[in-house]
Amino acid sequence: MASDLQISTCRNAYRVQHLPNPGFGPFVRDCGGDVSAALAQAWAGLTRLLADLPAHQAALAIRWRYCPRPADESLQSRLALFIIIASTNSALVETLSRALESSLLKRLYGLSPSPLEEVPWESFRAASDLVRREQLTRPLHGREFNDRSPAAYYEIDPFEPSVRDDSMALDQVLGRRGEWVAIEVAAEPVDLAAERHRHTAYLAELQSVNRRWDGEEDASLLELTYATTHGLTWNRSQGVLRPLRREDPLAEDVRRCQQQFHETLRRPHLRFHARVLAETPAAAHLVSSVLAESAFDGGNYRLFHTADDDPVFHRAIHAARNLRLEPFPSHERLITEEGLGDLYAGFRRLAHVATTEELAGLFRLPVAVHGSPRCIRANTDPPALCENEMIILGWDEEPSDERE
Repeated sequence: MASDLQISTCRNAYRVQHLPNPGFGPFVRDCGGDVSAALAQAWAGLTRLLADLPAHQAALAIRWRYCPRPADESLQSRLALFIIIASTNSALVETLSRALESSLLKRLYGLSPSPLEEVPWESFRAASDLVRREQLTRPLHGREFNDRSPAAYYEIDPFEPSVRDDSMALDQVLGRRGEWVAIEVAAEPVDLAAERHRHTAYLAELQSVNRRWDGEEDASLLELTYATTHGLTWNRSQGVLRPLRREDPLAEDVRRCQQQFHETLRRPHLRFHARVLAETPAAAHLVSSVLAESAFDGGNYRLFHTADDDPVFHRAIHAARNLRLEPFPSHERLITEEGLGDLYAGFRRLAHVATTEELAGLFRLPVAVHGSPRCIRANTDPPALCENEMIILGWDEEPSDERE
């Protein structure tokens, strides 16, 4: 379900002028020696501030706009990066904007207020969305052998944010593309009280699957009735008729994993979407895979791919045009694939919510840690010039345009 927040109602947008070089002397001094760690801390403070705001009342987004043939023909101007702050309340926009402008992010990325550049949304034919990995597992025994076995066990894992600063991998992949690509990572505060309550009940249900006898059965169900010449006589059976309760080791395995996940539900969360839009399915799949691997360790994510023959794709395009937060309906797709109806409906939002710590690898801008970026300038690179107006002596260590 789309967010009620219409970002274009009240918003500020900032353009990234350059990526910070972590070896640049003034930046090293300002960051106390470790530029990447200081930037990570700045992002963490901004996302925590967002998570503490009223649910669904504000949003923060990072938009990547890759143009294969920019107007000035400069290869390092192919990628434009924007930070968008939005809210239904102008005071909240002012709060987040002041926090951003007073942080290291403003200076190190050269942030400046800017209108959003146009994106040819009509040229996109494919999308790829990144969500949590959730799955349904059939129990080992059916209900005829254990009356407390569910139709399927629900499992979902926490994100493991990447500790590697390899966000420049996206720049390298985009540098090889000859088509338009847009990446949008957006988040808003969310209240998970209902999901936390339902998940607590789910843990209790898992624990009861292998419980052989706990006195929960109605004692009257254990009484046998006999017909005699004097009427009906009730006698309590000496051998209690207990229901079948064959143990299922899967129940305990799932319970242990879900107990660890449950601990994360106590922390502030953000509802997010992470979406890649491209002209071809191959490009959308590739870029979203690189985005996911740059952001997370352990593979605890799932990618959903859609094309222009899917209504979900058209909703994604509409959301991008109107700057709306609309996560991919992954839970509904999972339930449909397994043929289990509306099972675990209370967990519908869990695949696209996460703590600020879990999103640390996803909700960030790249850092120029491996030399000069291919598609955008680092702060230590010379100003962008049109190659047709330069006299080039020699050649670069790498091809200037890897698409050729």
